[in-house]
Amino acid sequence: MAAPKEKKRDEEILRETIIKKFNSMKKDKITTSLVDDFGWTFKVFLKKHFNITYEFTHEELLKEIGKTKIKEDLKKRIEALSSFLEEIKYGNLILSKEHFKWMVDEGKNIINLAIMGKEFTEEQKRGKMGDKTAEEKKTTKIKEEEKPEVRGIIKGFFGKLKKNIPKKAPEKQGNKNKV
Repeated sequence: MAAPKEKKRDEEILRETIIKKFNSMKKDKITTSLVDDFGWTFKVFLKKHFNITYEFTHEELLKEIGKTKIKEDLKKRIEALSSFLEEIKYGNLILSKEHFKWMVDEGKNIINLAIMGKEFTEEQKRGKMGDKTAEEKKTTKIKEEEKPEVRGIIKGFFGKLKKNIPKKAPEKQGNKNKV
């Protein structure tokens, strides 16, 4: 069994990998294979996160989730997304661009909720329209205030180094065969 720190790091890698895959899907044209790819990726997440060791059906997933100790909201959201995927695959549901966008966003929200215990979107994390969040602005301001002091330290350090480095490397003593 992995140590708690290793497990946490593994879950973070899983989260980042799956979300990166989901983000790349948003850019593609919606096709049956893209929806299958989304379903497969979501299933991989569920298998890894809930330690399911077999290929499960929708009904089996519902049983497995029922056995776990997770928030009811998360259970319902996983069930809803799984049902939605089943309806697309075996039902008459025609997937629109809006449906697909919702599906990908919901998948990301479920993953964040399952691993991090909170749901957030990239827009909330970065701020609207890519603006920096208040915390990022504060960090940037601090870094900018430190720049002159750091520059002085760096110049002083490299200035001392430069003075101690000889201009020309000393020649080696010994046999010199000229051709």
